[in-house]
Amino acid sequence: MQQAQGAAVLKAGQFSVSLTGTAKPQTQVVDLGLRVGYQTGKFNLGLGVKVQDNVLSGAASAEYKTRYANFGLQGNIGPQKDVGGMQYGALFTVSIPTN
Repeated sequence: MQQAQGAAVLKAGQFSVSLTGTAKPQTQVVDLGLRVGYQTGKFNLGLGVKVQDNVLSGAASAEYKTRYANFGLQGNIGPQKDVGGMQYGALFTVSIPTN
């Protein structure tokens, strides 16, 4: 066996928790991911962390829906690929429904 993957999701009311995992027995590497979400009416909030190749990264997101537009904010932090060091990112979105 080269790789095994698994995932579990638990939803209770407005809360959700998801756990993902990958195991590579030949290289003795285990990658884990956890995401926690909360949704109430027009507001959605999510937080996530991931451990991959012994490196921790994280992400956060928030979304607010109105009748005229949806507003979103996302942020992340994690290692830069092939360069080393850390990268930080943020994104603000506004979407306007056409109907």
